[in-house]
Amino acid sequence: MKNKEQFDNSIKVLVKAYLEGVLKHTHPCACAVGNLIAACNNYSIINKKYGLQWETETGRDAYINWMDERGKNYTQIPEIKATGYSIPEIVQIEKAFEQIDDVPSDTDGYKGLCAVCDVLFDIHKGSDKQLKLAKDRLIKA
Repeated sequence: MKNKEQFDNSIKVLVKAYLEGVLKHTHPCACAVGNLIAACNNYSIINKKYGLQWETETGRDAYINWMDERGKNYTQIPEIKATGYSIPEIVQIEKAFEQIDDVPSDTDGYKGLCAVCDVLFDIHKGSDKQLKLAKDRLIKA
């Protein structure tokens, strides 16, 4: 597997977000990519007056939009680079999370999480056995 540590850390971040209720569809701070960016930049995801937002270690709000409305201009380049994923990989991860067949019924983000797990396996060139082990961890979570 290519970069097993990065894969394991990514899965750990996303499962933790799922268990803590901060893995949310259509939310720039709490989507799959938003959680990876937060974890890799030591941001907290907290519930504020206007919903879930990133907060820095010093308690300041962090800019929340990693991609503009057209999906073209990435405004959080240093934060994205901190994840260790390229922009095309980040886009793959986000598409997997947001474009599952039944987003409205995936209120807890579990289906999106499973879809991201598949994409991370493709990115990291994992084996079928490793994919099964990772999905078993999701079921036990």
